[in-house]
Order: sequence, then C-alpha cells, then structure tokens
Amino acid sequence: ALVAAVTLQAAARTKVARKRFLLQKMSAILLQSRIRTWLAIARRKLAMRALVRLQTVGRTFLSKRQLKLSRLSAVVIQSLHRGHKAKRNFRLQKNSSIVLQKTW
Repeated sequence: ALVAAVTLQAAARTKVARKRFLLQKMSAILLQSRIRTWLAIARRKLAMRALVRLQTVGRTFLSKRQLKLSRLSAVVIQSLHRGHKAKRNFRLQKNSSIVLQKTW
C-alpha cells in the first residue's frame, strides 16, 4: 500500500510538473515570438528610415544637378542672346556709318 501511495504521489507530482513545464514552454515560445516580431518591426523601421534617407540624398543630388544644368543653360542662352544683340548693333552701326559716309 505504501508503494502504491508513493507511486500515485510520484505520478501526481509528474503530472503537475509536466503541466508547469508545458506552461513555461508555451510562455517562453510566446515571449520569443513577440520578441522576434518586435525585432523584425524595429529592423523594418530602421531599414525604412535608411531608405528614406537614401532617397532624400538621391533626390537632393538630382535636384542640384538639374539646377546646375538649368543655370548653365540660362547662361548659354543669355550669352548667345547678348552675342546676337551685339552683332545686330554692330551691323546697324556699320550700316549707319556707311550711309553717313556716302552722304558726306
């Protein structure tokens, strides 16, 4: 009878210990899952911030390059226009001086 009681008590303790172990195991798995999820979200946020920063730097670079090209184009157009104006004024003055010389 004593052996049977000890065996029953051992079985009961085993059942309680197994239940406690499974509960701790499930809690650990749940905790690990939550931590992995949190880490994945944190890594994604970090990657997104890095991507946004790269895009910002890239757009800034492209904008500055476009601005330089626009300014260079404006300078070239202005230069050509001034040259054309100067040639036209020179031609007008030359023609005017020829007319004056003819009349004198």
